[in-house]
Amino acid sequence: MLLTPSYKDYLDYFYNFGITMDASIEIIVFVSVLLASILYYLFLEDKEIRSLAMIALTCYMVNNLFNVYLVRFSQFGEASRMLYVSIQTILFDTPYQAFLFIPAYVTVAKLIPDDVESSIFSILKAIQAMSTLVYGRLLGAAIVSSIDPTTIMDKSYGVSIACFFCIFSATVMLMLIKWLPDKEAIETA
Repeated sequence: MLLTPSYKDYLDYFYNFGITMDASIEIIVFVSVLLASILYYLFLEDKEIRSLAMIALTCYMVNNLFNVYLVRFSQFGEASRMLYVSIQTILFDTPYQAFLFIPAYVTVAKLIPDDVESSIFSILKAIQAMSTLVYGRLLGAAIVSSIDPTTIMDKSYGVSIACFFCIFSATVMLMLIKWLPDKEAIETA
């Protein structure tokens, strides 16, 4: 979680939305994650964390490919860019967030002693918020700036390389997924 860079600030530049459109995207993200969470609890709660993590990481990789296409190769009008980002968010960003974080929290809650799960959940949420809002953005800015330090105007190349870095790191995480506990180990703990 802490090693996931965030390029939201740079992607906002390429989205080039007005305040209303940006707020609409945030609403779409919130509603999509809420719906994905409900779907998880209705249909996927009994699935293995390994399977859900594989789905989440695959969605994360595809989401980054969509971002590369957006910043490097596409010329959208505002309405079609909004549709593109909305579909990308609903189909790829939302499952990544819901199917990776929710099962991880549930697993941790099952593995820790009783009466401290709320404290551990608070710590995990704080780490996630720190990663997403502070550390991830700083890491993303450092990566993009180090790739393309000479120009400020053309950051599309830097963001594209950074997205490929995310795809590479997700591939490494997919290879390490076998180390996650299986459903039987979680239940017996």
